[in-house]
Amino acid sequence: DNQPWKLQVCNQMERLIEAGETVCIWPSKLPGKDMNDMVLAGMPSSKVRNIIIQNAFSGLEAKLRFSKWRRDAGDQLERASLRKVTR
Repeated sequence: DNQPWKLQVCNQMERLIEAGETVCIWPSKLPGKDMNDMVLAGMPSSKVRNIIIQNAFSGLEAKLRFSKWRRDAGDQLERASLRKVTR
């Protein structure tokens, strides 16, 4: 799931990374929260597959990408909150 603000998703990904598994760290600008949403939004399944392959990481690379993914999501939520306040 592309939901870095959800504690359950983050905990599961952290456990998988620590166990040495390969995880997909979604790019921050993807439509939808998961593969189903992407396909429903009109993205061809072959493109979804390529995104998964290109963004599959394990080990230290996964830890670094995971940390950045969470940080970027936090920044996006903060900017969205600021926009609401300034309106």
